[in-house]
Amino acid sequence: MPENDEISAADVEAFIRLHDLVPIPPDLMPRVLAMVRDHRESMRRFVEAEIDCRDVFPAQVYHA
Repeated sequence: MPENDEISAADVEAFIRLHDLVPIPPDLMPRVLAMVRDHRESMRRFVEAEIDCRDVFPAQVYHA
């Protein structure tokens, strides 16, 4: 996928085929694309914040 926010429906469909996922109906694709772009932007902001998370573990590790 491209590094910028220009992710296309073809990119998402290729990812779905690669991972053998359930296809997205065409009428829902605009919503999916918006969510993917928002998520990528959030991840970029997290990386830019340079938060050290080496000693951070998910809570599931501590559940019995």
